[in-house]
Amino acid sequence: GRCFGATPAMSSGAAPPGPPESTLVGIGAALPETVRYGPRPRILVIGGEDGVSTLDSTEVLDLATLRFTPGPCMVARRAGCAAALLDPRRALVAGGVDGPNPLETTEVLDLATMSFSVGPRMRTRRNLCTAASLGDRHALVIGGAGAAAGGTRLNSTELLSSESMSFAPGPCMGIRRSGCAVARISDRHIIVLGGFDGA
Repeated sequence: GRCFGATPAMSSGAAPPGPPESTLVGIGAALPETVRYGPRPRILVIGGEDGVSTLDSTEVLDLATLRFTPGPCMVARRAGCAAALLDPRRALVAGGVDGPNPLETTEVLDLATMSFSVGPRMRTRRNLCTAASLGDRHALVIGGAGAAAGGTRLNSTELLSSESMSFAPGPCMGIRRSGCAVARISDRHIIVLGGFDGA
């Protein structure tokens, strides 16, 4: 049968990877929503909470050595945010909370310089949202909650063009969802799974 091995400890006080406190984006791993960056596949752990405050820090896990090193700091502190690749050079970090306040702000990570800059604002504040790269220089931010402590769950989505760097309304889901997951199932389709509808 299959079993799990021990995982590496992170280098700072950041929360362990996993929703909703921290957000993962793969860099160079052989998985959907990843991009080859540098000589080794790596995973970036973004933000979260350390039990005292919301974090603006990131950490990079080298999958070859299974060691964490400090990554670039974000412009804002964020927990419960979403991340997706915009194109082979840039990744989007969207929404989340900075403590008590849900965010409509975003940041863009330059994968060449490993530095964050301010991105375009979304049309709606979104905590515990998710995001997907659509593979055509667009990213879709999906669902979430309109308040830090629960609030109205959202069935709306927002579509970001990496060329215009502006958000437009995306398709609405059939169910309101926060804390949901998304995966690519074909070149033309993604699937949104689970989450919480506030009921």
